[in-house]
Amino acid sequence: MRTRTLLSVVAIAGLLIVAGCGGGGNNGENGVDPSAPVIESLTASPEAIWPGEDTTVTADASHPQGASLSYAWEATGGELRGTGEQITWTAPKPGGEFTISVTVSDEGGRQSSRNLTIVAGATVKGRVVDADSGEPLANAELVIDEATGTTDNDGRFTVSGVGKGTHPVGFANFDFIPVGPELTVDVDAPGADYSLPEDIPARELGDAPPPPPPF
Repeated sequence: MRTRTLLSVVAIAGLLIVAGCGGGGNNGENGVDPSAPVIESLTASPEAIWPGEDTTVTADASHPQGASLSYAWEATGGELRGTGEQITWTAPKPGGEFTISVTVSDEGGRQSSRNLTIVAGATVKGRVVDADSGEPLANAELVIDEATGTTDNDGRFTVSGVGKGTHPVGFANFDFIPVGPELTVDVDAPGADYSLPEDIPARELGDAPPPPPPF
């Protein structure tokens, strides 16, 4: 089968999104305790990593009265190591989108929390259409480097957490079959977005033509 390599398009900068910052204020407004710890920032360095790699996450926090602080960390995936204001997070394989949370407490039990969302690996986007009609195909599950994504009603999909290298673009469910040459995508920058320049033609299994009769 002929292989056609889909060139990566534009890699967008920026991997980390501060998803929320419960606490952190100290002005007494909106129900925030003015004597609670203040989390000024939650950052990761490096910002862009591949699945299986490490990043250092740092919480910059202070207390209005200068009290001692303790730090409690959680993550929705991967491995956390260390204690205190700075820890190391190892991204899992396959990658994807993960949330790291820190809760900062003082000796009186007052707390503030903040979250950081990290996408480990790259993100690949594309569209699946019916090979005959050109209409979008919904609910097709794509797999790239063990990471998966499902098409919406417009046939569009997003696969997050793809590792470095050249990977075939395939279907994870057997309800759809690709039509035409095998497709691949080149991924060389963590935290980047890659858009496939062409629609992926496919057929739903029930729509596939019957095999030719034996000779």
